[in-house]
Amino acid sequence: MTRSNLRLDARAFSGACFLALALLIGCSSPRKPATAPQNPVSIEKLNLLAAPIALNLDGLPGGDAVAVKIYATNARGARPVPITTGTIDLLAFEGVLVNATNSPQPFKIWTYSASELRRLQFQSSIGTGYAITASFTGLKPKADKLSIVARYRPDPARAIYSSPSTISLTAN
Repeated sequence: MTRSNLRLDARAFSGACFLALALLIGCSSPRKPATAPQNPVSIEKLNLLAAPIALNLDGLPGGDAVAVKIYATNARGARPVPITTGTIDLLAFEGVLVNATNSPQPFKIWTYSASELRRLQFQSSIGTGYAITASFTGLKPKADKLSIVARYRPDPARAIYSSPSTISLTAN
């Protein structure tokens, strides 16, 4: 082999290597690493935001529904997390709740399973939340305010409560 042939072979080999490398890089795609299925995130706290006055859904004088948003959080993350197991109860108490040793009987309780909550779920800039409008049509509270508390029951033996929100039943 002559020197010119060696140069051509070296150039051809270099060109083939460059072409193969370009094809490999150009054809690569980012792959997500295989991860094990994630367990549901434990919920340690409920945050309840309520509209300050009752809604009037039936057109008759007086409020007959409450509108709330619920966010579930834990200490490991800054953002609210989805509720994938258990149930959420909304408990409505007549009047303003005060810290007492004996809890009053709820005026009304609404219960939502994790599967029912999926249709009420929304995503916001802060994370996952649940928008709930709960009606008490046909029931007339004796007080002019309701206190609403959210309760998360991951299992029958445990419950996590939100702080209460007070809702006015009379519009001024």
